[in-house]
Amino acid sequence: MLNIVHEEGNVFDPLVILLSYGQIFECWLELALNTPLVSGVWCNIDRLELIMPRYALKGGEVVLHCDHSVPPEHLHKVEYKKGDDKVLLYVKGRNPACRIWRVRGATLADQYCNATHVRLDNLTFAAGGSYHCVVSMETPSIFTKESDSKELTIIDPQKGDPRISFTKQTFAVGDKLEANCTTFPSRPSPYITWFINDKKVPDHLTRSYSNGLHAHGFFETRAPSIKQISVEVSELHGDVDNKLRLTCVATIPGYVNKEQKYADIRNATVERKHL
Repeated sequence: MLNIVHEEGNVFDPLVILLSYGQIFECWLELALNTPLVSGVWCNIDRLELIMPRYALKGGEVVLHCDHSVPPEHLHKVEYKKGDDKVLLYVKGRNPACRIWRVRGATLADQYCNATHVRLDNLTFAAGGSYHCVVSMETPSIFTKESDSKELTIIDPQKGDPRISFTKQTFAVGDKLEANCTTFPSRPSPYITWFINDKKVPDHLTRSYSNGLHAHGFFETRAPSIKQISVEVSELHGDVDNKLRLTCVATIPGYVNKEQKYADIRNATVERKHL
């Protein structure tokens, strides 16, 4: 068989070269047609997602998990980034396998570094930001894919339940019920939702008071939230015992979907007589 000799004296088998180019062409064809071929050549990364919590506690830890579909035998490297800054690089077969960069606001637990996840410890607010991971496979040629970014927010939670205050102890039909809910300080400030007898009070019947923070300061300082309810008492508000049950719920964030949980939630309930 004819061999090709590189100018430096290295010998290459033309069959190997043809097979390599054939695999690359097959990958190109597979990607173009969006149809897997049957030769067993691994050409694409069809599943890639950075799995991490949306919120983490100040002083706590967070695990970043790069979930991908590349088999171990085809994996070349996994890289974690915060924005454009490198956080960690894992390269299969290298000793040591991990290279770590300094991350503002966190320390990296290098003993937990592997091909699937990395842990950030001793979190401060500076650790918040946008993270993503990059996966490269090595056959038939280097193919790299980047995950979508995920946002991390570091919170300093409320230290106690909110306080409900108002002047009247009893109310009659037609009276104006006014009450304030004041939360414990947190960062960011909590979002307040009012309920009367377990029914959410419409937003247009509530009023939020400024805590003196504006723009980025809202997220950069521990501060309470204050929200007033102002509603006319009606017969519909009373329960079977003619009582008004007011509940104030303070949460971070303000809203979550059914699959999510609040990062911080506190509540308080008081009852007043309905005449």
